[in-house]
Amino acid sequence: MNWVDWAIIIVLAVNLFDGLRKGFITSFFGFVGMISSIFISVFYHKSLADYLNSYFLLDEKIRVFLEGRLTVPVETINLGGEVNLGALREAGVPPFLGNLFKGKLLDGGTFNLAALMSDFFVNVISFFIIFLVIRFIFSIIILILNQLIKTGGLSGFNRLLGMAFGGLKGAMIIMVIITLAIPFLSLNPTGFFNNAFNSSVLGKYFYLYNFIPPLLANFSV
Repeated sequence: MNWVDWAIIIVLAVNLFDGLRKGFITSFFGFVGMISSIFISVFYHKSLADYLNSYFLLDEKIRVFLEGRLTVPVETINLGGEVNLGALREAGVPPFLGNLFKGKLLDGGTFNLAALMSDFFVNVISFFIIFLVIRFIFSIIILILNQLIKTGGLSGFNRLLGMAFGGLKGAMIIMVIITLAIPFLSLNPTGFFNNAFNSSVLGKYFYLYNFIPPLLANFSV
């Protein structure tokens, strides 16, 4: 056994203990709630953003707030109509936002930059509103179900199922990490990490029984 095996054991042990401590209800519905919150937020944040803009003029209020704080003169726009990233940095716009706005057509001046940023912020706000609401709903469900479990005297069984689910979740985490590592390991077949993985006892089993790469290979848009 090497450090890869110990890393796998630690991941499994942490998730097993976490599942035992929280119980199946909290572990399972907490996991489902997190996944559901992300997916629902991704698919519906635009609808909420449109609602906030239509009924509360949120984009307009943010735009007005930003407009007086951003100074990007017309000459910073190149002939192709693309944003000059250097000018955006000088205006105090974070680099990651500048990259998001790169290629956006502007008429010039502060107004359009503020409008782009306000749209971005409204989308972010909408995403987190939906995310927090869904998480809150699942928290209420978990609270109610845990009370029912305690009333029915099934706390011990709930914890055992939680430990089993924790083990499955830990195994899934390891498989995801291995899947993400495969492209990098293939770049250097004789490297340190590749040698450590190949000499790992547990790593080989998680690689052989990893169902994620075949699913990705068959996935098509």
